[in-house]
Amino acid sequence: MTALSTIRWDIDIVALSSIVHREDYSSVGTDNFALFRREKILSADGTMTEVPIVSGSSFRGVLRRIGEQHTAAILDYESTLPVPAAHLLTNGGRLAKSARPLTDESERQLKTLLPLIAVFGGAASGRIMSGLLTVGKVLPEIAELAHILPRPPHSDPAPPAVLSVAEEPFT
Repeated sequence: MTALSTIRWDIDIVALSSIVHREDYSSVGTDNFALFRREKILSADGTMTEVPIVSGSSFRGVLRRIGEQHTAAILDYESTLPVPAAHLLTNGGRLAKSARPLTDESERQLKTLLPLIAVFGGAASGRIMSGLLTVGKVLPEIAELAHILPRPPHSDPAPPAVLSVAEEPFT
């Protein structure tokens, strides 16, 4: 039996456009502007402050879609893959009843055949399959978070969060 190892990567992500999560709703539906997703963080001076953070789940979804693109390029299954299978690979699938649910052995075989499923997991045939990958939050290099970043910020001193927070209107 092969022993599992833990590997940790600290990577840099550069946003090429606004990072927006819809948070504001009115009685009519969503408003016509969106805010950065913010979380309360205890700053180095002991005060609570809200800072923009990209969730680990959001970034995990990006990684899953990149993995699916590479898998599709190698296996060339674009026109032959059933819709539920494509949904599993690109978005993690959906939990729905199935006439033939996956067994433990069929899940093992699926993960052996498609490492993408082993890494990210998913839901298929009435079963939730766990994945091996854990993705943490994407922390911006800002002054308020400099004390908890896994390594020093690239710019010294790091800019304040107020320069990273904005409203984005749309029609």
